Amino acid sequence: RSANKMESLIRNLTALARLGTNPETNIEPQLARNLMGGVEEFKRASGRQVNISIAEGTSLVACNEEYYAIILYNLLTNAHKYSPDDKPIEISVKDDGAFVVTSVTDHGRGIPKKERDRIFDWFYRSPSTAQNADGLGIGLTICKRFVEVQKGIMILQDSTVGRGSTFSFALPKYEVDSSYF
Repeated sequence: RSANKMESLIRNLTALARLGTNPETNIEPQLARNLMGGVEEFKRASGRQVNISIAEGTSLVACNEEYYAIILYNLLTNAHKYSPDDKPIEISVKDDGAFVVTSVTDHGRGIPKKERDRIFDWFYRSPSTAQNADGLGIGLTICKRFVEVQKGIMILQDSTVGRGSTFSFALPKYEVDSSYF
C-alpha cells in the first residue's frame, strides 16, 4: 500500500514538473469510455465498488490522456480515503454545453462549508479529517492544475457533511474542424 502511494506521488509530481518545463499538453480526442481504463486497476487495488455511468451520445473529450488519468485516480483515491469501504464510489460522464463533465461522488464525510474555499490550496488538509487519513494536501491542487492546463474547470460540485461530496471537472468537447470536408 505504501509503495502504491509513493508511486502515485512520484507520477503526480513528475507530470507536474514536466508541465512546468513544457507546457505543451498534447490534447487529443478521446472517447470517455476509453479514459476509464485506470478504474479497473483502482478497483482491484482498493477492493472498492466503483459505478461508472457514461451518458449515451457523450462527445469526444479534448484532453491529455495522462492528465485525465491522474485527475481521475486522485479523485478516486480521495473518495476511497474519506468514505466507508461498504459505500460505492460513483463516476458519471456527460455533455454540458461546450464541455464534457466528469464527476466523482463519494458517500463519506463531506466537507464543512468553512473549509471549502481552501480545499484546492497547496498542502491544505482539513482539520476534521487530517488525523484520520494519510495525505499531503496536494492531490486536489494537482487535479485542478491539470484540468486548467487543458482549458477546463474543476469544482467541488456538492458536499454535505455526513453524506459525501461530488467533485466535477469539465473539459472541452473535441470539435472536428469542418474546413477539411
